[in-house]
Amino acid sequence: MRQTGRDALLLQKKIGIASNFTLALETFDKGNRYDGDLAAGMARKLLGAVTATTDAFDFQDDVIDAMFALPPPRGVPGQAREMPFAAHETPRDAPLIELTGVGAIADAFMFA
Repeated sequence: MRQTGRDALLLQKKIGIASNFTLALETFDKGNRYDGDLAAGMARKLLGAVTATTDAFDFQDDVIDAMFALPPPRGVPGQAREMPFAAHETPRDAPLIELTGVGAIADAFMFA
């Protein structure tokens, strides 16, 4: 294969992975996390690992991992335990329950 063909194939693979990343952000409602230099650097690192032989289906776990590794948006707590609860303000009928995360099954979520 000529160099132009290899370059075109690599570009096609990177566009596919970038599209999967964008769709994952939208699907998991994490688009507000993609903000700033850190997020851009993480996306560049993700795309830097893509080669002309990368299989988008096999690479999907890396896409999901990168998306969940993005920091929370500025001014928004990353975990429920970081929420500024004001238990003293109003009496409660039951104790507070700390929600620390929601399970997502990434295995069933593929974009290839």
